[in-house]
Amino acid sequence: VSKIINIAMPNLPPNAVVNSGTVAELSSSVQSTNVTLSKLEAHIKAATERTVKEQGRIKGELETLTKERTRLMAELEIAEKELESENEKLIILDTEVASLRKVVASLEQKVQTTNQHLAFIKEETASKQLEKTSLEEKMQNLNVS
Repeated sequence: VSKIINIAMPNLPPNAVVNSGTVAELSSSVQSTNVTLSKLEAHIKAATERTVKEQGRIKGELETLTKERTRLMAELEIAEKELESENEKLIILDTEVASLRKVVASLEQKVQTTNQHLAFIKEETASKQLEKTSLEEKMQNLNVS
């Protein structure tokens, strides 16, 4: 009993007389400690339950995020392949456009040459028409005479 009293009440002098008041004080101290321990155990239990619940929630969220990441990575891979395909198409189209520009430039040159030729033909036609008109006038003059 004296060892228990010394542990529970360390400030008690070694030669102190233990009476019923001291035992009652000791009993009250033990009850208070038990209540405190019970409260601590309840807090620990509640905190543990919250922690386990939160860990479950976080684990579920992590699984969802992992699935979402996997889905997004797959979409990204598909998009990259589509982009690569579109880039290849653009390269082909750029080549075709360059080829068509050469064709257009060649056609423009031919049009210019043709227009110059037409202008020459118009001049020749106009010149021939003047000659014709002049000859017709001479023939009328000869017919009149």
